[in-house]
Amino acid sequence: MSIFLGGTGSNNELHDYEEGNWTVSLSGGSYSSQQYARYVKIGGLVFVNYYIHGVQPPNNSSSFLIYGLPFTCNGTSHGFGNFAYVGSTGMSAVNLMPIIATNNTYMYFHRQDGTSANWTNAQQRSTAYNQPHIVGAFYQTDA
Repeated sequence: MSIFLGGTGSNNELHDYEEGNWTVSLSGGSYSSQQYARYVKIGGLVFVNYYIHGVQPPNNSSSFLIYGLPFTCNGTSHGFGNFAYVGSTGMSAVNLMPIIATNNTYMYFHRQDGTSANWTNAQQRSTAYNQPHIVGAFYQTDA
């Protein structure tokens, strides 16, 4: 079934709409519960959001990564979004931005506190260990 917006021509046809759940996974770590992980895909644009609790990454210097995105980000541009944290004063000055890696199904977190480094597992573990993790992000896919 197609939906037409603003006319009945092919340029006005919305023919690719999908929504569903996905499962968050961490690189070498775990979390105690997933409250939700949802996506909406309209054409080539994907919106994902998730809420996990009890994030427990390994204690190493690797980038903190979230895997399992429902579609591969295209190779043209990174996706981006917003990150919310609860109960962690150590993260209040960092202002993390989730970035969806091109040609991949994972996101990393870019620091916006004057450094150019990615957020690491050890930093996540030391500042927000066992805290809720809430993210919403957009990206483009060729799927």
